[in-house]
Amino acid sequence: MSLSSKPGVYVTKDSSKDWTKQFKGLNRAVLVGIQEKEGVHLTNSKYTVAQVGIINEFGNPSARIPARPFMATTLNTNRKKYGKMLENAAKAHTTLKGGKTGSVEANLRTIGAIAVRDVKTTMTTFPWTPNAEYTKKKKGSDKPLIDSNQMRNSITFRIEKLDGGKKR
Repeated sequence: MSLSSKPGVYVTKDSSKDWTKQFKGLNRAVLVGIQEKEGVHLTNSKYTVAQVGIINEFGNPSARIPARPFMATTLNTNRKKYGKMLENAAKAHTTLKGGKTGSVEANLRTIGAIAVRDVKTTMTTFPWTPNAEYTKKKKGSDKPLIDSNQMRNSITFRIEKLDGGKKR
């Protein structure tokens, strides 16, 4: 696994076009995860918080770090719930007149807050592969994904406007 020197998550498959087609006119995305602004990880300063999240999400076999896909697990577990919530946000958009979108923004903020809560819950309650003995000694804990709580506390959301299915 290689990491870019520029912080961020790089998408290899963009499915936002599918959502944009399904909810034509909504043109917004709720982005949940560790945002770039979180900066350097406190206990591993050679990586950003986002990069530590990526390593944990996908694992790093050469460093004997197992994948603990807290983002994918949360999405897969709650896919129907989020889909229904997005559908309701799109319906709110189509019923507004005069281009008003306040209700849509409120719905998307609610979706974002719920998804953040769901990710944090997954991080702390899912039965992850236990930490190795070395890691337990180093951290003083056997709880995977939780060290200083910095990564967990860095899970946030933002709403971005889309332009034809692409971020602006």
